[in-house]
Parts: sequence; C-alpha cells; structure tokens
Amino acid sequence: MSEELFRVVITAGVGVAVLCIAVMTVAAVGLARTTSKMKQRVDSAMDRVEPILASVQRITEANEQKVSLIADRGVEIAASAKLIAENAQDITLQAREIAAVAKDQAYVYADVGRDVAERARDRVAQVDDAVDSTLDKVQHAGETVRLAAIRPLKEATAMFAGVKAAISTLTRARVANADRVTSDEEMFI
Repeated sequence: MSEELFRVVITAGVGVAVLCIAVMTVAAVGLARTTSKMKQRVDSAMDRVEPILASVQRITEANEQKVSLIADRGVEIAASAKLIAENAQDITLQAREIAAVAKDQAYVYADVGRDVAERARDRVAQVDDAVDSTLDKVQHAGETVRLAAIRPLKEATAMFAGVKAAISTLTRARVANADRVTSDEEMFI
C-alpha cells in the first residue's frame, strides 16, 4: 500500500469516527431536550389537575349527587393524568438509558480514533525512518561514485598534460637564448 493511500485510509477512518461521534452527540442533545420538554408539560398538567380536584371537592359537598358523577369523571381524568405522568417518567428513563448508551458509544469511537491515530503515527515514524535510511544510502553511494569518478579523471588529465608537454618539447627546438625560456623551464632548473 502506498503512503498516500495509507494516509487517505487513515484520514477517512478518523473522519468517519468523528462524524459518528458528532451525530451521536446531536441525537443525545435532541433527545435530552425532548425529554425535558415532555417532563415540563406533564408537570404543568399535574399543576393544573390539582386545583381542579380541589374545586371538584367543593362542588361535591354542595351537590353530592351531581358531583358523584363528576367525581367519577375526575377520577378517570386523574387516572389518565397519572398514566401520562408514568409514561413520561418511562420516556425519561429510556432517554437516560439512550444517552448512557450514546455516551458509551462515544467513548468506544474515541478509543478507536485514538488507536487509529496511534497506529498512523507509528506507520509515519516507520516511513520516516525508511526515508532517512534510504537518503543516507543514496548520499553514501553518491560520494562513492564521485570519488571513484574524480580520481581517474585527475589521473587522465595529468597523463594528457604529460603527453602534451612531451609532444611540445619534442616538436620545438631547444632554445639557446635565455630570453626565450619559459617559466616552466626556469622552475625545472
């Protein structure tokens, strides 16, 4: 697998984990808000039912027969309100359980993300070490090639200079005059 593909796969994995965590967070917050609103509605309904029950009791004392019918209906309403309150409480408990599961999943995804990041960091370190080792070998090979090429080149240049000097000496006549002596000849003497 190439380094570029490896980085893309790791980045995609981390991106998916982050996206899942974000979606779970949004869902948990939305569920918490809905549960809170439902609880407020049930509490306000209970607050409204209690004064109604007090009024019903006064009316019952004043009109006992008529109130007995109304009381039966009030009991039914109270039972319904109680059932609604119990349902709201169940919903609240389920919402808490869902939030706990979402939190656990978020921890799992965070652990997976940390594991992926740690593995990616290790692989990048391995790749970095391999690149450093390769560069050292290439530099060493370059230095060896340079040394191997320069020495024969210098020797060949020296040989050509010697041949050139020999040919030049053989083709020229010996100068008897000291005015025409070259600086190389003066240094030789």
